[in-house]
Amino acid sequence: MAESTGYGRAVDQDGYVLDEIVQSRRNTKAARRLLKRLLRKQGMAPKRMITDKLRSYGAARRQLMAHGEHRSHKGLNNRAENSHVPLRKRERVMQGFRSPDSLQRFVSIFSAVRNLFVPPRISRFAFQIHLHRLGAMAEWKNQITASINPFANKVTTPSTVFAIMRDLAMRFNGILRSRNSEALDEWIDDAIDTELTAIMRFASVLRRDIDAVKNAIELPWSNGQAEGQINRLKMLKRAMYGRAGPELMRARMLLLNHRN
Repeated sequence: MAESTGYGRAVDQDGYVLDEIVQSRRNTKAARRLLKRLLRKQGMAPKRMITDKLRSYGAARRQLMAHGEHRSHKGLNNRAENSHVPLRKRERVMQGFRSPDSLQRFVSIFSAVRNLFVPPRISRFAFQIHLHRLGAMAEWKNQITASINPFANKVTTPSTVFAIMRDLAMRFNGILRSRNSEALDEWIDDAIDTELTAIMRFASVLRRDIDAVKNAIELPWSNGQAEGQINRLKMLKRAMYGRAGPELMRARMLLLNHRN
């Protein structure tokens, strides 16, 4: 971001993010605001508060939690520091945030969703983490379906065009998932009969390469690995702002493949 901002994050003993706030300062007033938000949301004061060595946290704690224990020794706040890593990775992919408001909107959603997929601290075996994430993904899909279906039904009721587009999209998704290429010809005919420009154009492209499309649906082989390497190369090029020559890009790609 162009302007200097302070970013405060609070996590509990298990690594779950409790609250995040973006402020223009890192003084006592900013720390007091973060603590007030935490106390209001949690409904109770913590027994122990661990922070970095910024003195404004101690001043705010003395004003709001006079009887609470405060620790700020080196290494004690590793759990909070480690919780920043997923956000920093996402920030590099997005090439930074454009404004403090966009950062606040992003972290309020990003951390809330990530809390669902973070396994408990006591479950650190690979199989336990796998089961936890399967359950979290199932819960996430149920929540998304429950929130989208009422909205989609309201939209499709007055709009015949949207209802047709949704029906075609669901049928096409079913063809891909079931690997039933025999239904593709009927789908293309129905898509062209809609006289919707975007769908007609897409269906015409499918019909032009119908043999290749059917092979992609039926056969287990694909060029996904090659496309994935191309996407990785493009991401490297964006991260280096397009200043990399062919030799440097080749060296970076070979280094990444060697690490993997």
